[in-house]
Amino acid sequence: NNIVSIRLPLVDSIVDRSTNSLMSISTNYKWNSSYLRKSVQIYQFNCLECDNVLIDSSQVSSVLDMPSEIWAEMMDFWHCHKPESKTNYADKFSSLKPEKDGIIMGAYYVAFNIDDGIYGVTKVSNNIACTKCSKSIGEYDLKVKLDKVFNWDLVFKHHGKEELFKPYFHTYDILLDNVNGNATRILELSNEDESKSILVWIFNIGLDVIIKGVGMKKNCMKLYYTTDRSNIDEERKNRGEIDQVTVLDSILESTIQQLTSINERLPKSTREMGKN
Repeated sequence: NNIVSIRLPLVDSIVDRSTNSLMSISTNYKWNSSYLRKSVQIYQFNCLECDNVLIDSSQVSSVLDMPSEIWAEMMDFWHCHKPESKTNYADKFSSLKPEKDGIIMGAYYVAFNIDDGIYGVTKVSNNIACTKCSKSIGEYDLKVKLDKVFNWDLVFKHHGKEELFKPYFHTYDILLDNVNGNATRILELSNEDESKSILVWIFNIGLDVIIKGVGMKKNCMKLYYTTDRSNIDEERKNRGEIDQVTVLDSILESTIQQLTSINERLPKSTREMGKN
């Protein structure tokens, strides 16, 4: 099909194994505390729907990072000799609290205490909404006992610039956490009523690639995927069990659209593997 493939051997290099590269990638998510405190410093988080100011850095006393979503699962690897204690450390650290007027940056949300009174949101039951347009933009998380607004409902403004958090960014974090915490390389993402899903195989992580019409992208994943229900059912039958994660419809749709868009930019000879 008029496609020329060229493979070149790389010069041998020393690999630094003193740190876990996968774990370092997992803490380098968009809008982390280091980016806010050191690189940006002055900023606002606004409502994506109406541009109402939700969080203003001039009123924020501190910015911290929430531990990786898989930190509790990694507890067994943190101690050579566990202390003899009946304390449930997962419960002890599950309710992290920011200091007054402080925020905690998660992989896909901003967490805070709404009772501080400096945020442009209201809370009814467990729902967090914008005070201006009343759009639902977050939730009160009973597990960690924090108020959260989701990044995909925000506009991050700083120094005359605007940044958005695409919903499919959250899928990247989900896949990375599953590789790190469970060594999972195949995962099914489905919407809440399981009417639609996508099966994803994770082949490589931390790749730097150049894509036609997109340019250079860093820390990418090499994935194979299918949305065909019969293919998914066949894989489930052959494998016996496949880990499944439920996500919002908007996240699932955004993920499928992004993967389809990138797939269409690849050379035709590399777009499919076998019949899928």
